[in-house]
Amino acid sequence: MKFVMLHGYSDSNKGDLAIVVASIHALRQLYPHAEIALQTVFPRDDPDFDFHHRFVTQLGITVEPMGIPSPYSDAQQHSFMRNLSAMWTLARSTLIQKLLFAWPSMRKSFPGSSKSLDQLRSADVVLLKGGQYIYNDQGGLRGLLYLWRILYPIKVARQLGKPVVMLGQSVGPVIGDRAKGMVSKALATCQRLMVREDLSAQLMETMGLKEITVVAPDMAFLTVPRKPTAASVEISRLVHGQWLGVTVVNWNFPGAEDPKARRAAYEAALANVCERAFRTFGVGIALFPQVTVRHHGESDMDMIRRVEAVLHFRGVDVLSIADDLWPDEFSFLYGRCRVLLGTRLHSCILAACAGCPVIAIRYQGYKTEGVMKGLGLEQYVHDINNVNEDLLFESVNQSLVQRDSISETVLARVASYRHELMAITKAEVDLACARP
Repeated sequence: MKFVMLHGYSDSNKGDLAIVVASIHALRQLYPHAEIALQTVFPRDDPDFDFHHRFVTQLGITVEPMGIPSPYSDAQQHSFMRNLSAMWTLARSTLIQKLLFAWPSMRKSFPGSSKSLDQLRSADVVLLKGGQYIYNDQGGLRGLLYLWRILYPIKVARQLGKPVVMLGQSVGPVIGDRAKGMVSKALATCQRLMVREDLSAQLMETMGLKEITVVAPDMAFLTVPRKPTAASVEISRLVHGQWLGVTVVNWNFPGAEDPKARRAAYEAALANVCERAFRTFGVGIALFPQVTVRHHGESDMDMIRRVEAVLHFRGVDVLSIADDLWPDEFSFLYGRCRVLLGTRLHSCILAACAGCPVIAIRYQGYKTEGVMKGLGLEQYVHDINNVNEDLLFESVNQSLVQRDSISETVLARVASYRHELMAITKAEVDLACARP
C-alpha cells in the first residue's frame, strides 16, 4: 500500500518529528509492505531543505515539497517586499499545479513541481499529518491565504479520487465565517477525521462533520523512550541528577495590546519559578530546546539563552541541552527529570511517555487542555497570557511531592493510548479505503 503524508515540517521541531516518526512506525507495523512518502511545507530552494529533514530521511521514506509549499524560503522577519515576493511565489506555484493537473504531459516543463502531483496520483491513501496547522488565529487576508494553501492539497487528492484520512489533529481556532466555510468544505471531502481532543470534535460537529470524526490520542504517544547515543556533559549530568525540566515557546502573543510586555512577563515568571524550585527543593533546572526552527528570525533557543543567563546570574544550578536528538531520546531525558514544566505541547507528551509528571502552559488554541485532561492532569494547565507565578510554583510543589503516584497514573494512560492508537489507525485507514 502506498501512503502520501502531507504537511511535513522541520525535524528541528521535535514535536512534529515525533508525530511523523510515530506515524511511520505505526503504518509499517500495520501494513508491513507500505511505501511512504512525506510531502513537506518547505520549498526545494530553501537552503535548509535537507537539514529540515535530516532525521526522517533516515527512515527509508521519500521526502518532497508539497505542490504549493510555503512561499517563504527563509526565516527572516516579515517585510512588505518579502510578503509581496511571497504572494508572487504562491500565485506562480498555484498556476503551475493547475496546469500540471489539467495537462500531465507538461511535467517535463516543470519536473520539480510535478513530483508532488505524481506522488498523489500513485497513492492508495493520502494522510494529513497530525498536529495543529488548520487554523487562522490572526484572521485577515494573510490568515485566509494560509488556510487556502494548507487545504488545497485535500481538494487535489479528492479530485484524483484518493481517500484522505486526517491523523490526530487539533483544529482551530478558525476566525470568521469565510474561514470556517473553507475549513468545513475541505474537511467534508475527507473520508475520516481523527482529532485528538473533545474541543476539536465539538468544532467538527458545528461544521456538520460529526459522522466522519473520531477522537484519538496524539500519534506521538506511540513514542518509546530510548537512551541517547550522544554522551555530552549535559546529558551525563541530567541522567545522574535531580532536575526540573523546562521547555519554552518564543511566542509572539497575537492580539495582545503589548506583546513585548506579555513575553517579558512570561519569561520572568519562568525564571522566578525555576529559582524558587531550586532554593526550595534543591532541584537543578534543565532547559530543553524542543523547537529550534526559526520563525521571523527567532527560535526558542533565544529565550532559553536569556532564561539560562538570568538563572546563572542568580546562582541557580542550570544547564541546557544542546544535542540534536531523536524524539525518543528527548523522551528518555524528560523521564530523568522529577517534573517537566512544559510550554511546548509535545515536550509534555514525550515526558508523559516516560512517566514524568507534567505542568503545562497553554499558548495556542485548546490542544494543551485536551491532552492534559486525557492524562488526568487538567489541574496543572496554566495560560501563557496570564501566568501567575505563585500558582505555577504551587503546581511544581504538588507535582514534586506526588511524583510517584502521578507517574504511575500517567504511564497507565499512555499504555492505554498506545493500544487505542494502533487499533483506531488501522480501523480508520481500512474504512477510508472501503469508502468511495
